[in-house]
Amino acid sequence: MKYSKFLLTLLILPLLSCSQKVSSSEKNANHQVSVAGTLYFTENYCGGARPTPEMLAKHSTPKVLPNTTLKLSLVGDSSSRHYNLISDKEGKFSIKLSPGTYTIYMTDKYEKKLLVEYDPACKKWAELSIGQLVVKEESNQNANMELHVHFQCNPCQPRKM
Repeated sequence: MKYSKFLLTLLILPLLSCSQKVSSSEKNANHQVSVAGTLYFTENYCGGARPTPEMLAKHSTPKVLPNTTLKLSLVGDSSSRHYNLISDKEGKFSIKLSPGTYTIYMTDKYEKKLLVEYDPACKKWAELSIGQLVVKEESNQNANMELHVHFQCNPCQPRKM
């Protein structure tokens, strides 16, 4: 009888300890902080002629990116969870996220007057990272941030010469 109680205890104890453990990624998924700021973009010069210094400066100067939805993916997260970061008409955004580093991807919801080169039908382009967002543990470090994304030339079109 004592032997069977001992065996039963040995079998149940590991099960109880497994159910009590919570991984750090699960803890982070439950702990979210507010992230807010303004969305900016820069882009490569994709014309055919050699650009002037003024043209290069124009493309590399950050501009506000309003009315745009970006897809965020947490680096190291094996799930296929994505988060949508949406900017308003002034480029402002606010979202709750778990601390960590997020890869940023473009969607088909954007200000078409500003991103005339972007082609959402190009699947290669939609899969390219346009930046990263680092969410800190402390909420005050995630307020009033300037989030910068960068657009390459369209990978579905031949290079202009």
